[in-house]
Amino acid sequence: MLPRAPARNLLLDALPSQDRRHLLAECERVDLVLADVLHEPGERIRHVYFPTNSFISLITPISGHERLEVGLVGDEGMLGTSLVLGVNSARTLARVQGAGVA
Repeated sequence: MLPRAPARNLLLDALPSQDRRHLLAECERVDLVLADVLHEPGERIRHVYFPTNSFISLITPISGHERLEVGLVGDEGMLGTSLVLGVNSARTLARVQGAGVA
């Protein structure tokens, strides 16, 4: 059996090493629990998440009380990318669909 590779985030790995070190110095490790809601539509985005071995569903309300999954954030990305564009209000429900670390 091969040893398991450490959990990583591919977006963070793609940063130049100095930028990555600077960013990670401001980050903290969090455990994401299955079904936890990280933000609701209309809420102010207060944190960004870089999943490593977890994933987060982005769900939008549609007619009535129905909802539709419109995205998934895993170890390739970041929850909270709209902050980069100056948008600090969530448009989707962000729910942990795969427990793990971010």
